[in-house]
Amino acid sequence: MQLLSVLLSLTAMTSVAQGRGLRQDAAAECVSRCQRAAASEREVFCTSYRNQVPRPTLFNRCVDAFGNAITVGCDLCYNPSTYLELRSNAFHYCDKWGRGHPHSYKAACEASYLHAVNSIEEYLNKNGFLSLESLQIMPTERQLDADVESAESIVERHLREARAEAREEAALQDRFDRHL
Repeated sequence: MQLLSVLLSLTAMTSVAQGRGLRQDAAAECVSRCQRAAASEREVFCTSYRNQVPRPTLFNRCVDAFGNAITVGCDLCYNPSTYLELRSNAFHYCDKWGRGHPHSYKAACEASYLHAVNSIEEYLNKNGFLSLESLQIMPTERQLDADVESAESIVERHLREARAEAREEAALQDRFDRHL
């Protein structure tokens, strides 16, 4: 009797493990197909940047941003809850081309990243890998830690420190001027 219950529990555990394996296999297949579809779309989209000045640089920005979007976007097959982060990541990823570089670098980066996200989203939705209706589209209100300082309080603190330094400097200058 005990042997039968052990065999039944082993069989149940094996079928559960196989079910998980099938889900992982399906997700891996989803990622593979998603990457292939997005890579072909990258060639079509980034070709327009190939001949724009500065010539190789804009094309490279497009390819880099598209590649990053493919990597991050196709991972929705494994974890669809990261959908909201995917869209905002375009601006975070392209921030490095914002200051100190021509405006066209950041514009090319954002355009290609967002185009990649849109094409990945369309592919996953069309092939049934992702259902946008089942995802929570509206972001939930962020829970801020109590020890996180707000931007306003940081600015106020810096202003207070600057005023205190200015007062000290003025007092020293006044003391110096009196002795002359």
